[in-house]
Amino acid sequence: HVQGNMCSYSWMQNDEEVEIIISLKKKVEDGMKVDKTSIKVDFQPRKVIVKCNNESILEVQLYSKLDVDGCTWTLDKESLVITCEKASQGEIWPRLELSG
Repeated sequence: HVQGNMCSYSWMQNDEEVEIIISLKKKVEDGMKVDKTSIKVDFQPRKVIVKCNNESILEVQLYSKLDVDGCTWTLDKESLVITCEKASQGEIWPRLELSG
């Protein structure tokens, strides 16, 4: 798990996709409304920005490029699952973020 701006997340990958799983458990415990209408995910070629109730909870500068048309997200109870399609399929990223 990695501690992001305002949340903890984990990630995994295969040859084609990167998946980022953000825990929203703390937000729910804090009484925040967490549903499809309160979440906004902005996919850019080298950046993913996640907002919950207009508050930025994660902003990741990515190691490599995404195919933004192939990116989706789903809400699974207290987790936000973001699936990003890699622009260069078959490329394995040594890390999620550009730096660090």
